[in-house]
Amino acid sequence: MAAMRADPLLLGQCAEALDADPHSRDLAREARGLVLACGAALTAVLAVHRPGKDARGHGACRACGTRHCPTLRGISDALAAYALRPVATDQAEALRRAEADFGPATTALRLRDNGRAGSGWNRRSRSIGSSS
Repeated sequence: MAAMRADPLLLGQCAEALDADPHSRDLAREARGLVLACGAALTAVLAVHRPGKDARGHGACRACGTRHCPTLRGISDALAAYALRPVATDQAEALRRAEADFGPATTALRLRDNGRAGSGWNRRSRSIGSSS
């Protein structure tokens, strides 16, 4: 959102005022366009590669039909490699999203942070009423 609101003319002026090498000034000048283009591209990919159900009703990527989408894993790994972190999601929000994507839970869910950026929550099934 900040990139959309940034003033490209002012960014260009700031880039020229930097006491930096030409490559750094070029990056500062072009950063807004790069961020907007990458954001639009990522949005297009994530609009297609998203959770859905396969022919048997199991959770699967709507684009590639796999249970563990390599495209989403690659995006997650790239964001993690550059220390970009998604906004933290608490357990209630994770459950709301899971139920929106996969329908109401038929088993109890235990949500845990697995320490991987972008991976969100993990679904661990257990019988309702059992201890964790």
